Amino acid sequence: MTPENVTSSEIVPTPDAVLMPADQDVADAQLVGAALMASRSPGTLRTYASYWRGFVAWCEDRDRASLPADPDTVARYIAARAHTGMSASGVGQVLASISYHHQRTRLPDPTTDPLVVETRKGLRRGPRGTAATKPAHAVTVEDVHRIVAAIDTSELVGLRDRALILLGFATGMRRSELGALMVRDLEWKGGDLLVTIRVSKGDQEGAGQVVGVVRGAYAASDPVEALHRWLVAADALDRPDCAVFAPINKGGNLRPCTPMSGHAVGDVLIRRADAAGLSSLSLTAHSLRAGLITAMIEAGASLPQAQRVARHKSVSTTARYARGRDALEDSPVRMIGL
Repeated sequence: MTPENVTSSEIVPTPDAVLMPADQDVADAQLVGAALMASRSPGTLRTYASYWRGFVAWCEDRDRASLPADPDTVARYIAARAHTGMSASGVGQVLASISYHHQRTRLPDPTTDPLVVETRKGLRRGPRGTAATKPAHAVTVEDVHRIVAAIDTSELVGLRDRALILLGFATGMRRSELGALMVRDLEWKGGDLLVTIRVSKGDQEGAGQVVGVVRGAYAASDPVEALHRWLVAADALDRPDCAVFAPINKGGNLRPCTPMSGHAVGDVLIRRADAAGLSSLSLTAHSLRAGLITAMIEAGASLPQAQRVARHKSVSTTARYARGRDALEDSPVRMIGL
C-alpha cells in the first residue's frame, strides 16, 4: 500500500508497521512496534485520533491527500479551523496529531514547513486569529465546601463523588490520573496518606510521582477520611488490584475494580457543582487542579513549592496561575494614592 492510497480507515498502523524496516523479522518488529505505541499515553493517542479523523474528513471532502499531506493542505486546514473558532491550543493539538501520523509512517512532517509555521503564527496575531484559550475556572476552597456539603452520602455514589472531588482538589491530580488510580497506589501513614501516581502527563516514562495528603481541618471536607470511607463502602480497601474510583450505574450498582474514564471523572465535578447551585462557574475537569494551585499561591506559597505540588516540569507553567495575584499586587492605585 502506497502512502497515496491510505484511507481514513487505515490511519492507525499496527505496531509491526510503525517505523520498521521492511526486512525486519516479524517478531522483532512487533516488539519494537509495541514499544513505540507505548511511547504516548492512551489519552494522548485518543486525542490524536480524534483530531486526525477531522483532518482526514476535511481532506476527503476537498479531494486532498491526508497522508502524506503537503504543507499547503495543512496550512489551509488550520486556517479554516481557526476561522470557525478553534482555540490556539486546539490548533496546536491538530498539528501535533498530523505530525505524529506522518512521523510514525516515516513520511516527511509537513507541520515543520515554513508555510505552516508562519500560518500558525499569523493566526495567533491576526484580527481573525484563533480564539484565546480560556483558562478553566479555578474552584476555591469555599466552592469545594459548598459542593461536597450538597452531596448525599447515604448512597454509594455520593460517597464516591465526595471522595473523588476532595482527593482531586487536595492532590491536584489530573482527571486521567484520578481515573487510573489503583488501591495499591495508596499508602496509609497513620492518619495521613501517600498517593503514588504511576504515569502522568508530566511523567510519560512512568517513573512515578508521590503526593502527600494530610488530614483536613474539617471533618466534612477531610480528603483522607472521605477516601477511606468510600473504599470501605465499596469493599475495595484491601483489594490492591482494584481501581480506587469505580463506575456506578443509574441503578446504583457498582462495577467493582473497574476504573472510571477521565471524562467520567470530569463529569462528576460538573454535575455536583450544578447540584450545589454553582452552574454559573462554567467548570471543567481541570478546575480542581487549577483551584489547588491558585489557592496555594494566594495563600502565600512560593512558585517552586506550588510547582512541586503541581508536578509541573517548568516553573513558568506554574507562574500562569499567579498572574491574577501579581497583577493586583503590581497595581499602582494605592501606591500613587488615587
